[in-house]
Amino acid sequence: MSKLTVGLIVVVAGAGGAAIYLQQQSIARLRGEMTLLHAENVQLAKQQQAVVAAKARETAATAATPAGAGATRADAGEIAQLREEVDGLKKTAQEFGKIIQAAQVKAAEAAIPTQLVPVAQWKNGGRDTAATAIETVLWAATGGDVDVLSQGLAFTPTARTKADAWFAQLSDATKAQYGSPEKLIALMIAKDAAAVSGMQILGQKEVTPDDVGMRVRIGAENGKTKDDTFFLHRSGNGWQLLLPDQAVEKFAKQLAGGK
Repeated sequence: MSKLTVGLIVVVAGAGGAAIYLQQQSIARLRGEMTLLHAENVQLAKQQQAVVAAKARETAATAATPAGAGATRADAGEIAQLREEVDGLKKTAQEFGKIIQAAQVKAAEAAIPTQLVPVAQWKNGGRDTAATAIETVLWAATGGDVDVLSQGLAFTPTARTKADAWFAQLSDATKAQYGSPEKLIALMIAKDAAAVSGMQILGQKEVTPDDVGMRVRIGAENGKTKDDTFFLHRSGNGWQLLLPDQAVEKFAKQLAGGK
Protein backbone atom coordinates (compact mmCIF):
# COMPACT_ATOMS: atom_id res chain seq x y z
CA MET A 1 0.00 0.00 0.00
CA SER A 2 1.12 3.55 -0.60
CA LYS A 3 1.50 4.38 3.10
CA LEU A 4 -0.09 7.83 2.74
CA THR A 5 -0.67 8.04 6.45
CA VAL A 6 -1.16 11.03 8.91
CA GLY A 7 -0.51 8.46 11.64
CA LEU A 8 -0.83 4.62 12.32
CA ILE A 9 -1.38 2.03 15.07
CA VAL A 10 -0.19 -1.57 14.59
CA VAL A 11 -2.01 -4.27 16.54
CA VAL A 12 -1.84 -8.06 16.36
CA ALA A 13 -5.05 -9.52 15.01
CA GLY A 14 -6.61 -12.60 16.58
CA ALA A 15 -5.83 -11.68 20.17
CA GLY A 16 -9.57 -11.49 20.81
CA GLY A 17 -11.63 -9.46 23.24
CA ALA A 18 -9.15 -9.82 26.09
CA ALA A 19 -6.43 -7.97 24.19
CA ILE A 20 -8.80 -5.15 23.25
CA TYR A 21 -9.96 -4.87 26.87
CA LEU A 22 -6.39 -4.70 28.19
CA GLN A 23 -5.46 -2.09 25.61
CA GLN A 24 -8.45 0.03 26.57
CA GLN A 25 -7.54 -0.24 30.25
CA SER A 26 -3.95 0.78 29.52
CA ILE A 27 -5.07 3.78 27.48
CA ALA A 28 -7.56 4.77 30.19
CA ARG A 29 -4.77 4.75 32.81
CA LEU A 30 -2.55 6.80 30.52
CA ARG A 31 -5.29 9.35 29.94
CA GLY A 32 -5.88 9.59 33.70
CA GLU A 33 -2.21 10.15 34.44
CA MET A 34 -1.83 12.73 31.69
CA THR A 35 -4.94 14.58 32.83
CA LEU A 36 -3.58 14.82 36.38
CA LEU A 37 -0.16 15.99 35.17
CA HIS A 38 -1.78 18.53 32.89
CA ALA A 39 -3.92 19.86 35.76
CA GLU A 40 -0.89 20.08 38.05
CA ASN A 41 1.08 22.04 35.47
CA VAL A 42 -1.79 24.41 34.81
CA GLN A 43 -2.16 25.06 38.53
CA LEU A 44 1.57 25.57 38.95
CA ALA A 45 1.63 27.99 36.02
CA LYS A 46 -1.15 30.01 37.62
CA GLN A 47 0.76 30.14 40.90
CA GLN A 48 3.90 31.27 39.10
CA GLN A 49 1.95 33.95 37.26
CA ALA A 50 0.64 35.24 40.57
CA VAL A 51 4.22 35.38 41.88
CA VAL A 52 5.34 37.29 38.79
CA ALA A 53 2.50 39.78 39.18
CA ALA A 54 3.22 40.31 42.86
CA LYS A 55 6.93 40.71 42.19
CA ALA A 56 6.22 43.22 39.45
CA ARG A 57 4.09 45.31 41.85
CA GLU A 58 6.80 45.11 44.48
CA THR A 59 9.44 46.18 41.97
CA ALA A 60 7.34 49.13 40.86
CA ALA A 61 6.92 50.25 44.42
CA THR A 62 10.65 49.88 45.16
CA ALA A 63 11.61 51.81 42.03
CA ALA A 64 9.64 54.81 43.33
CA THR A 65 12.23 55.38 46.08
CA PRO A 66 15.80 56.67 45.45
CA ALA A 67 17.32 53.76 47.35
CA GLY A 68 15.44 51.19 45.32
CA ALA A 69 17.35 51.49 42.02
CA GLY A 70 19.82 48.65 42.74
CA ALA A 71 17.14 46.39 44.09
CA THR A 72 14.97 47.10 41.05
CA ARG A 73 17.60 45.72 38.69
CA ALA A 74 17.90 42.53 40.73
CA ASP A 75 14.12 42.14 40.91
CA ALA A 76 13.79 42.68 37.18
CA GLY A 77 16.14 39.75 36.57
CA GLU A 78 14.15 37.57 38.93
CA ILE A 79 10.89 38.52 37.21
CA ALA A 80 12.38 37.64 33.82
CA GLN A 81 13.41 34.26 35.17
CA LEU A 82 9.97 33.65 36.64
CA ARG A 83 8.31 34.56 33.36
CA GLU A 84 10.58 32.12 31.55
CA GLU A 85 9.54 29.40 33.98
CA VAL A 86 5.86 30.21 33.40
CA ASP A 87 6.36 29.99 29.62
CA GLY A 88 8.02 26.63 30.07
CA LEU A 89 5.13 25.37 32.18
CA LYS A 90 2.62 26.56 29.60
CA LYS A 91 4.52 24.70 26.87
CA THR A 92 4.60 21.55 28.98
CA ALA A 93 0.86 21.82 29.60
CA GLN A 94 0.28 22.11 25.86
CA GLU A 95 2.37 19.00 25.24
CA PHE A 96 0.33 17.09 27.80
CA GLY A 97 -2.80 18.23 25.99
CA LYS A 98 -1.50 16.79 22.72
CA ILE A 99 -0.67 13.48 24.40
CA ILE A 100 -4.15 13.31 25.91
CA GLN A 101 -5.74 13.97 22.52
CA ALA A 102 -3.62 11.23 20.94
CA ALA A 103 -4.65 8.81 23.70
CA GLN A 104 -8.30 9.69 23.10
CA VAL A 105 -7.95 8.87 19.40
CA LYS A 106 -6.31 5.54 20.21
CA ALA A 107 -9.02 4.72 22.74
CA ALA A 108 -11.76 5.51 20.23
CA GLU A 109 -10.20 3.30 17.55
CA ALA A 110 -9.49 0.49 19.99
CA ALA A 111 -13.19 0.49 20.90
CA ILE A 112 -14.17 -0.24 17.28
CA PRO A 113 -14.39 -4.02 16.74
CA THR A 114 -12.21 -5.31 13.94
CA GLN A 115 -14.59 -6.34 11.17
CA LEU A 116 -12.50 -6.46 8.04
CA VAL A 117 -14.17 -6.90 4.67
CA PRO A 118 -12.09 -9.56 2.84
CA VAL A 119 -10.46 -8.67 -0.46
CA ALA A 120 -12.69 -11.20 -2.25
CA GLN A 121 -15.75 -9.10 -1.33
CA TRP A 122 -14.39 -5.78 -2.59
CA LYS A 123 -15.80 -4.35 -5.78
CA ASN A 124 -15.46 -1.51 -8.22
CA GLY A 125 -18.15 0.73 -6.74
CA GLY A 126 -17.24 3.82 -8.72
CA ARG A 127 -16.25 7.16 -7.25
CA ASP A 128 -19.55 8.86 -6.49
CA THR A 129 -18.77 8.90 -2.76
CA ALA A 130 -15.53 8.95 -0.80
CA ALA A 131 -16.33 5.53 0.69
CA THR A 132 -16.93 3.85 -2.67
CA ALA A 133 -13.88 5.62 -4.11
CA ILE A 134 -11.51 4.26 -1.45
CA GLU A 135 -12.93 0.75 -1.91
CA THR A 136 -12.53 1.06 -5.69
CA VAL A 137 -8.92 2.22 -5.30
CA LEU A 138 -8.09 -0.68 -2.98
CA TRP A 139 -9.99 -3.16 -5.19
CA ALA A 140 -8.01 -2.01 -8.21
CA ALA A 141 -4.72 -2.04 -6.31
CA THR A 142 -5.07 -5.59 -5.00
CA GLY A 143 -6.45 -6.79 -8.33
CA GLY A 144 -3.70 -5.15 -10.36
CA ASP A 145 -6.14 -3.08 -12.43
CA VAL A 146 -3.77 -0.22 -13.24
CA ASP A 147 -6.23 1.65 -15.46
CA VAL A 148 -8.99 1.85 -12.84
CA LEU A 149 -6.47 2.61 -10.10
CA SER A 150 -4.81 5.43 -12.03
CA GLN A 151 -8.22 7.02 -12.66
CA GLY A 152 -8.77 7.07 -8.90
CA LEU A 153 -5.57 9.02 -8.17
CA ALA A 154 -5.06 12.78 -8.00
CA PHE A 155 -2.22 15.05 -6.90
CA THR A 156 -2.04 18.12 -4.72
CA PRO A 157 -0.94 21.15 -6.81
CA THR A 158 2.69 20.95 -5.69
CA ALA A 159 2.74 17.16 -6.04
CA ARG A 160 1.35 17.54 -9.56
CA THR A 161 4.33 19.74 -10.47
CA LYS A 162 6.78 17.25 -8.96
CA ALA A 163 5.11 14.28 -10.63
CA ASP A 164 5.21 15.90 -14.06
CA ALA A 165 8.86 16.91 -13.64
CA TRP A 166 9.81 13.40 -12.45
CA PHE A 167 7.92 11.71 -15.29
CA ALA A 168 9.52 14.02 -17.87
CA GLN A 169 12.98 12.82 -16.80
CA LEU A 170 12.19 9.14 -17.45
CA SER A 171 13.20 7.33 -20.61
CA ASP A 172 11.12 7.74 -23.75
CA ALA A 173 10.29 4.03 -23.62
CA THR A 174 8.91 4.30 -20.06
CA LYS A 175 6.90 7.41 -20.88
CA ALA A 176 5.47 5.77 -23.97
CA GLN A 177 4.56 2.62 -22.03
CA TYR A 178 2.69 4.32 -19.18
CA GLY A 179 1.66 7.66 -20.64
CA SER A 180 1.23 9.48 -17.33
CA PRO A 181 2.63 9.66 -13.78
CA GLU A 182 -0.70 8.33 -12.49
CA LYS A 183 -0.38 5.05 -14.38
CA LEU A 184 3.20 4.50 -13.36
CA ILE A 185 2.43 5.21 -9.70
CA ALA A 186 -0.67 3.01 -9.93
CA LEU A 187 1.55 0.11 -10.98
CA MET A 188 3.86 0.68 -8.01
CA ILE A 189 0.92 0.92 -5.58
CA ALA A 190 -0.52 -2.32 -6.95
CA LYS A 191 2.81 -4.05 -6.34
CA ASP A 192 2.81 -2.89 -2.69
CA ALA A 193 -0.80 -3.99 -2.16
CA ALA A 194 -0.17 -7.67 -2.85
CA ALA A 195 -0.15 -8.64 0.83
CA VAL A 196 -3.41 -6.87 1.76
CA SER A 197 -6.15 -9.22 3.01
CA GLY A 198 -9.04 -6.96 4.06
CA MET A 199 -10.17 -3.47 4.97
CA GLN A 200 -12.59 -1.67 7.26
CA ILE A 201 -13.70 1.96 7.05
CA LEU A 202 -13.53 3.39 10.58
CA GLY A 203 -14.94 6.82 9.74
CA GLN A 204 -14.41 9.99 7.77
CA LYS A 205 -14.19 13.71 8.50
CA GLU A 206 -15.01 16.51 6.11
CA VAL A 207 -12.19 19.03 5.63
CA THR A 208 -14.00 21.01 2.93
CA PRO A 209 -17.12 20.08 0.90
CA ASP A 210 -14.75 18.55 -1.67
CA ASP A 211 -12.08 17.13 0.65
CA VAL A 212 -12.35 14.45 3.30
CA GLY A 213 -10.01 12.49 5.52
CA MET A 214 -10.92 8.83 5.80
CA ARG A 215 -9.68 6.48 8.50
CA VAL A 216 -9.29 2.95 7.16
CA ARG A 217 -8.14 -0.23 8.86
CA ILE A 218 -6.06 -2.39 6.54
CA GLY A 219 -5.50 -6.07 7.22
CA ALA A 220 -2.44 -7.96 5.99
CA GLU A 221 -1.92 -11.62 5.21
CA ASN A 222 0.45 -11.89 8.19
CA GLY A 223 -2.52 -11.30 10.55
CA LYS A 224 -1.72 -7.71 11.47
CA THR A 225 -3.82 -4.60 10.94
CA LYS A 226 -2.86 -0.98 10.42
CA ASP A 227 -5.06 2.09 10.74
CA ASP A 228 -4.25 4.63 8.02
CA THR A 229 -5.64 8.03 7.12
CA PHE A 230 -6.36 8.63 3.44
CA PHE A 231 -7.27 12.01 1.98
CA LEU A 232 -9.69 12.17 -0.93
CA HIS A 233 -10.64 15.07 -3.20
CA ARG A 234 -13.74 15.47 -5.32
CA SER A 235 -13.42 16.91 -8.81
CA GLY A 236 -15.24 16.50 -12.10
CA ASN A 237 -13.87 12.93 -12.16
CA GLY A 238 -15.52 12.03 -8.86
CA TRP A 239 -13.71 11.30 -5.61
CA GLN A 240 -10.01 10.44 -5.96
CA LEU A 241 -7.21 9.46 -3.59
CA LEU A 242 -5.05 12.54 -3.09
CA LEU A 243 -1.28 12.04 -3.38
CA PRO A 244 0.95 14.60 -1.60
CA ASP A 245 4.55 15.61 -2.36
CA GLN A 246 5.93 12.90 -0.08
CA ALA A 247 4.18 10.17 -2.06
CA VAL A 248 5.66 11.36 -5.35
CA GLU A 249 9.11 11.60 -3.78
CA LYS A 250 8.76 8.10 -2.35
CA PHE A 251 7.80 6.51 -5.66
CA ALA A 252 10.48 8.39 -7.55
CA LYS A 253 13.05 7.11 -5.06
CA GLN A 254 11.74 3.55 -5.35
CA LEU A 255 11.93 3.61 -9.13
CA ALA A 256 15.48 4.93 -8.94
CA GLY A 257 16.45 1.93 -6.84
CA GLY A 258 16.10 3.41 -3.34
CA LYS A 259 13.81 2.22 -0.55
